[in-house]
Amino acid sequence: DWIKRVIGLPGDTIGYRDHVVYVNGEPLDYRPIGQYIGKGKGQDMTGATLSAEALPGRTHPVLAREDLPFMMQGEGEWQVPQGSYFVMGDNRDNSEDSRFWGTLPERNLRGKAFLIWMNWDSSAGGVDFSRMGSQIP
Repeated sequence: DWIKRVIGLPGDTIGYRDHVVYVNGEPLDYRPIGQYIGKGKGQDMTGATLSAEALPGRTHPVLAREDLPFMMQGEGEWQVPQGSYFVMGDNRDNSEDSRFWGTLPERNLRGKAFLIWMNWDSSAGGVDFSRMGSQIP
């Protein structure tokens, strides 16, 4: 089981170029929040740009490494077939998602993630209690 954000619905065309998601040819809006400072496993993303990405009806944080131009990953355009969804992780430069393994069949959807129940990070000493119970935007 993976937790990913649904970006594209059946029939949509999804594009990803220069850290921008396009839905049916229209770019999503982004608002810079600041620079990400990671800890534990997230340390390798320190320095990434933290932005608010606006999907219809919901804004959520995403990370992108604009300081590493040769690491552009997962760029392209995809058509979402009927009965499937296009999903992406919020850490855009470090996420296996529909850009790499294709669209997600509807039968594989489990539900909506809304709360961080457990955050295990062995490189940060185990359980990170500071995130437990936090809402997922």
